Amino acid sequence: MMDLNNIPPSQPYQRWDLMAVFTLLLSIPGSLAAIYYCWSIHTTWEPIGRHLKYFGWIIKEWFVGEPKTWELYSEYLNSNHWMDDFIAHLSIPTIAVFSLAVWFSVKLFYVSGGRTLDRHKEGVRKYVGKAAYAHANKQLKLELKQGGKPAIRLHQKVEITSRAEEGNTFITGKPGSGKTVVISWLLLQLLKRRNLRLFIFDAKRDFTQKLYQPQNSELIAPWDKRSSVWNIAKDMCHTAAPANFAAHVIHDTKDMIWCQSARLIFTGIIVALKNRNKPWGWLQIQNCMNFDDDKLRCLLEQNYPQAMRYVEENNRTTQSIMSTLLSDLAWIDWLALAWPKSYQGQFSVYDWVHNNNAKPRLIVQGNSKFSVIGSPLCHALMSIMCDEYLSMNKQQECYLVLDELANLPKSPGLLRWIELSRDKGGRTIAGTQAISQLKSLYGEHETDSLTSMFSNLITLKVGATGGTAEYMSKALGERIIERPQRSTDAQGRISTTWHQHTLPTVHSSELTQLPAPGKKGIVGFLSVNGWGACYRMLWEFPNFPTIAKRQQLAEWTQKSSVSTEKKECETLNKGVKEQGITPTRITNRREGSKHANS
Repeated sequence: MMDLNNIPPSQPYQRWDLMAVFTLLLSIPGSLAAIYYCWSIHTTWEPIGRHLKYFGWIIKEWFVGEPKTWELYSEYLNSNHWMDDFIAHLSIPTIAVFSLAVWFSVKLFYVSGGRTLDRHKEGVRKYVGKAAYAHANKQLKLELKQGGKPAIRLHQKVEITSRAEEGNTFITGKPGSGKTVVISWLLLQLLKRRNLRLFIFDAKRDFTQKLYQPQNSELIAPWDKRSSVWNIAKDMCHTAAPANFAAHVIHDTKDMIWCQSARLIFTGIIVALKNRNKPWGWLQIQNCMNFDDDKLRCLLEQNYPQAMRYVEENNRTTQSIMSTLLSDLAWIDWLALAWPKSYQGQFSVYDWVHNNNAKPRLIVQGNSKFSVIGSPLCHALMSIMCDEYLSMNKQQECYLVLDELANLPKSPGLLRWIELSRDKGGRTIAGTQAISQLKSLYGEHETDSLTSMFSNLITLKVGATGGTAEYMSKALGERIIERPQRSTDAQGRISTTWHQHTLPTVHSSELTQLPAPGKKGIVGFLSVNGWGACYRMLWEFPNFPTIAKRQQLAEWTQKSSVSTEKKECETLNKGVKEQGITPTRITNRREGSKHANS
């Protein structure tokens, strides 16, 4: 019998002694009963009752060491050619019952991962393997009884209700850990839903390969010739749109006067373009941003006077404000080059949100070679989408899928989306490589606020440094246990006292030491808020065929920098009648300095 006094309280163990005793207690009478009922099957033997006394003598003589009765009995069986049948009628029922007894013993007493002397008091339990599936199914049935409806499977064997789905899903894992695989599994299910909108940030272009179809998808990627052209003029349709757009794309500065002034000037530029009642787009925005101080001031005076005072010729404050504006909006230069006639484009975020006949999938592509465009462009699209979606009076199911959340600029609109879109059908799936990346963007407290709005957590293998393992270990939950502490007094008497301890359900070392993705799939942990459990599971690779090319570069990306610059200047000259518009701000300042010195 196992001596539990010699086992440390936290050391896992199995009750092999109980399993062995239970197996014997179950198999001995069970085997005898099975032999009794199987005795006459396919035989012409006498009833087993007449043989029992001989069996008793044989067993007694075996213990004594004089098997005389067995010799006579075996001779009797051989003479009638019954020996093989006799062995089969004894061994088959015995083996079958013994195997069944072993199975029952393991089922009752074996604990996956081992048991400890710790008593679970409250908090989140960890389940592994079949125990995890059983607990998850139990929780699902409980929520279904309470009126929930089955929704999405976070794992091939773990389904959650629509109420839990509203809580959004957050996935963490180092590069190559399998985040895209898990997101692909979720997307495969979402594609089967009717009237569902998908806004996807495809940082690695994997989802372009698997999802892009011209008949049902809008691809936004200025460097890809398949891309739709974003007609920004259509999205500036209402009065507050220019100011909202400026607030989204020009980020906060330490001294707010710079960003606020830059936003006013940019708002004034868009208002001026709207007031012209002529087609305009990215090229015209870029053109106005490069006006000299006098021309820009004149433009603002006529169309947006409140921004006029921030533009003064050869003024250092104006230079700082314009530096903020031009640095935050450098990506517009590339859009002007890629889409010089964007006012002819058919895509607008407003139409995609409000038009029931719009293509349901919006894929905003990322590209490491064009990161200066991709990330801020997706941020701008997502921010306008959030504004339009939250302004709707109807409910429309829409999923925001962000494969690499940290690749996007800081987005207050994302926080508003996660917080406010639930009632309108908005859902979010977001993934990141490391929490430290989010903290560098959002800061400590806002990162905590952001991650706290995700109820469903999937954590794959993470890096040992950067604090992600510790952060996610805490996010997956803690448990309170009672642990025995034994002491011996002077007389040798042993006493046991129980103490409460708070421990992480999943230690950070478990997250860093998860196995790498293999042939069978991806190993990670899953937590659903309110279920009081954390599951260690294996995600199988989904069957998600490739239906499109990863990228098809547009012609403008193939041109040399010299020819590109010449083409850009020619396009600018065609779009503006005045000669003083095309020079850059830097050229203007240099020319002004020369005249001043002379």
